[in-house]
Amino acid sequence: MAITFLKGSELNTALEHLIEDADNYLYLICPYFHLHEKLKVELKDKKDKPDLKIVVMFDKNEEGTHKSLRKEDFDFLRTFPNIEIRYEPKLHAKYYASEDRAIITSLNLLQYSHDHNIEVGVVMDVKGFLGDIGDLVSSGNSVERDSYLYFEKVIKNSELKYQRVPVFEKALLGFKNDYKKSEENVNLLDDVYKSNAPSAVGYKWGKNSPAEERERREWSNNPLAEKVGYCIHTGEEIPFNLKKPYTRKAFSTWSQFSNPDYSERFCHYFGEPSNGETTFANPVLRKNWRKAKEDHRF
Repeated sequence: MAITFLKGSELNTALEHLIEDADNYLYLICPYFHLHEKLKVELKDKKDKPDLKIVVMFDKNEEGTHKSLRKEDFDFLRTFPNIEIRYEPKLHAKYYASEDRAIITSLNLLQYSHDHNIEVGVVMDVKGFLGDIGDLVSSGNSVERDSYLYFEKVIKNSELKYQRVPVFEKALLGFKNDYKKSEENVNLLDDVYKSNAPSAVGYKWGKNSPAEERERREWSNNPLAEKVGYCIHTGEEIPFNLKKPYTRKAFSTWSQFSNPDYSERFCHYFGEPSNGETTFANPVLRKNWRKAKEDHRF
């Protein structure tokens, strides 16, 4: 058994290999899914493996399931012959595992995370050790044992949203049973996507609401209204507005998931680097909050 610290592209490669080598089970546990094309390629090779059980778990975003698990990714996942999709509203951990290895990491299954973020993880290579789960449970190797048992408990206590199971036809003369088809036993997601269609979250670009228009008119003669703010993602100058701390382009990217607690790069008030301490919910650094409040009268 080996434990390795990985970062960046090394981590992406390790996740691809974990999926590629999985034969018995594959756990993909993370709050947000926006599957990278490379991961889809690895997963597609598993569509003809009904013996491989895939468990996907996500966090139901308060603004809608589609923000955490896109409809197109659900449609892709539901084509696998042996799969469960579950949700746990308190999920923030990221855990990916097969019978050969496990990864505990900061990395969500988001294409943006793979391509842009600083991500790290610990990879536990236990190839040849997890063939018998009983051996793992009784083992003195506490890291992989404790992580496996913990996430088994998380899975057990989560809510099953979708399940497709394989049906095997009993073979003669003791040979391995033949795969016949897969049946959809549980599907609570189709109705969710129908009633939870994507919409703008937090704010909309375009015409102001009546209340926003009144606010604009009230500020039109106020010199403070000309003060600028900064996009919390790019650092570009934009009007100071706590409800709109992004450029249009940056908002378009953020709105795919609309995570109000997603760590950003800059302070909306001064434009200084925030080192991940600003978010849509809190776009101004704590140390600048009082000054921003005085200047902008909010």
